[in-house]
Amino acid sequence: MREASAAVRAVIERKFPTAGDLRRLRANGRLASAPSPHGVFVTVFHGDGRRGRGFSDSGADTLEKLVNAASTARLREAGASGEFHIQIDVPGRSRVIAERPLFHLLSAAYRDIGKFGLVGRYGRVCYELEPGIDGLVLEDGAGPIVALPSDPITEGWLTPTPAGGDPGKSRAILRNAWVAHRGRPFDFSADAVAVSKLRTFAFAERAPHAEPVALLRASPDEPAELTRDELVRRTILAADWLGRQVGEGGRFRYETMPPKSRSSNDYAFARHAGGAYALMAFHRASLDRSELRAAGERALRAALLAISFVKTHAVDPDPADAVDELCFTDPKTGTATSGGTALAALAFALLPEPEAIGDPSQRAAVMAFAGEDLLNRLDACVLGMIDPDGAVFANRGEAARARFVTEEHRFFAGEVMLSLTYAYERTRDRRLLDAAKRIGDRQLARSPWPASWGLPAEGDHWVTQAASRLAILAGDTRYAELSVSFGRGFLRDQVPPGSYLHGDYRGAYKRVGMPGTTLTASAGEAVGAAMRAARFLGRGAGEFEEALIEGAQHLARVQFTEQGGHWVPDGFDVAGAVRMGIASGHCRIDNNQHAIVAFLAALEAMDARAAAR
Repeated sequence: MREASAAVRAVIERKFPTAGDLRRLRANGRLASAPSPHGVFVTVFHGDGRRGRGFSDSGADTLEKLVNAASTARLREAGASGEFHIQIDVPGRSRVIAERPLFHLLSAAYRDIGKFGLVGRYGRVCYELEPGIDGLVLEDGAGPIVALPSDPITEGWLTPTPAGGDPGKSRAILRNAWVAHRGRPFDFSADAVAVSKLRTFAFAERAPHAEPVALLRASPDEPAELTRDELVRRTILAADWLGRQVGEGGRFRYETMPPKSRSSNDYAFARHAGGAYALMAFHRASLDRSELRAAGERALRAALLAISFVKTHAVDPDPADAVDELCFTDPKTGTATSGGTALAALAFALLPEPEAIGDPSQRAAVMAFAGEDLLNRLDACVLGMIDPDGAVFANRGEAARARFVTEEHRFFAGEVMLSLTYAYERTRDRRLLDAAKRIGDRQLARSPWPASWGLPAEGDHWVTQAASRLAILAGDTRYAELSVSFGRGFLRDQVPPGSYLHGDYRGAYKRVGMPGTTLTASAGEAVGAAMRAARFLGRGAGEFEEALIEGAQHLARVQFTEQGGHWVPDGFDVAGAVRMGIASGHCRIDNNQHAIVAFLAALEAMDARAAAR
């Protein structure tokens, strides 16, 4: 890999080749004898976003094929500027995707059901293609079109994630590969294109003369095992990335989608509040861990900015009312959701005591927030969105119009319940604990029947966290049992070591198809809470500790690091970001919010295991 990267770099920098250079490399290196029966691909990524690709299957040996491919790539990226990065793919033999006659016979009836991806004969592709692992070769008589396995990621074909699950991903890859080479839409109703797939051995040189790294789905194929030091490093990277996304006025840069877009106009107030909460949670953890201390101070600085945004958009919906409340309100829609306000209150509840802060300006900011009684007024809004049965309204407007909830949002009950436990811990206002118990009792009554028998059950990750905290605060084992049951339900969805198709599935949580980061990270939050609930019940927490460490292993694989992101153009702030999935480059603040808390839980689990030994 070192010899190949050096040879390609020399070609791109126009320092090579001469006949003498080739003779010396053949005499002194092993590259010439390396096998490449199906040719070599060279892709050059420039910092300005331009890229060139060359392929060669002709030459006396692999060295000559590589030089020929690099020369073609150089011509195709002519005029590009800035530092460049190299990716080399050595393909295996392509294989025609199976016809599946019965499926072909039936698929015509489903040709228009796009969300299932069942589109003529090409519907079979969705069962055969693993995005990021399998490339495509399309033949239509006008020359082959080759999409390398990494192209869906490095070209942004799956960013943001297409609708329709795995079939939708396969359809997007086929469509984009065709458009990129033919410049016209792909006709899914025609049968004129033969489809094959291929895999490659791929590696990249991230920086000039840096050690090349083997790739899996365009990312470094590591870490093999997550050590404690590496877990600490990854947690800090994630917190620093999220902190850097807080801009002027406290608003987050909501998402970045390399290589297409550095930002977007989308925004979600609930996710803003969640981002502030994660930064505050990281800072709280740093108070007890010296290795996190410096990063914790950076997180607090960013969190204070983020909650200043909350203060700016905290509105009393009815100033004439006797209740002194503040609701975190989106000015565009005039809506204050229960989940958004609850997470905002949670961030305020995690504000540290002023004496724990060394920086005088940050200490003054914390004292100012606490002095304005913002937490109590946010909690008043949250309490007003809980009905007498313990159900939670979706927003303040619904709560004002009705006495009882008719349709409950999937996540808001757990978010409100969790927020109330933290607020009670800080203020010791009994109304908050009673409201949390009212929600918790409803969750107990509505839980799946296996939970009542102490068996694994499917539950919401926010409720799992809230039930664990409520059990400890109220001294009630019923809530702890519910948290453990839901936590064990999550364990059923985790991909265990030794039973995965691809290395980057390890530790992920998936129900159908490819794993997604949001599910894996939020499952980590839930399993961490279940671990604490199990300890509260006096039981072993080993299964949860193992799952947390395995989950962190997966999150580390989908995190941009200094060694990864060789294909990301300059100007994209991605270092430390946890991507939306293994075949996506999409980075959004909520992914990292969940991932930070999951990383912290994994660190807790790792330390507990070390202490037990």
